[in-house]
Amino acid sequence: YDPLTGLPNRALLAERSREAIEAAQRNHTALAVIFLDLDHFKHINDEYGHLEGDAALVLLAGILKKVCANYNGVLARYGGEEFMVLLPDTTAKGGYLLAQQLCEAVQALRLEHEGQPIPVTVSIGVYGGRLQPGDHWDMLISAADRALYEAKDRGRNRVEVVEALRRPASLVTANSDPETQPALF
Repeated sequence: YDPLTGLPNRALLAERSREAIEAAQRNHTALAVIFLDLDHFKHINDEYGHLEGDAALVLLAGILKKVCANYNGVLARYGGEEFMVLLPDTTAKGGYLLAQQLCEAVQALRLEHEGQPIPVTVSIGVYGGRLQPGDHWDMLISAADRALYEAKDRGRNRVEVVEALRRPASLVTANSDPETQPALF
């Protein structure tokens, strides 16, 4: 577990993801991944100090726990100011809806330094879909990460969804059954 936020850490997330991927492939169910990043975290650290940066991460973790409490998934601190939510049995639409709630809840946070408000927002990338044999955790992270960077490129404080994994041509050809294609909105 992460000592600052009390959330599962990246290693525990990786362990749980292997289990979730195997179950999703075995049961032909969707799996969603939400990857979020605290916007302008370096600015918070540089402008207000690392203690305020830590306070922002703790506050963020608290709101993420609260919003995710009713979902069957794993919320973890991925590293630095990055957090991830793994959601078994969840489509891209389900992942998007939770991500939107997270984005709005974080924007409503009130963090202050010496009486002055510090704006806190997140950029969020979502992948959701059915997995094929051969799909693995790195592919899901890569897809959610692409969506996360699209959210940043489009102005931050928003959610973007990627609809498909990047698969090697051999996997796409071998698994062309439409039932195993990503579950979209």
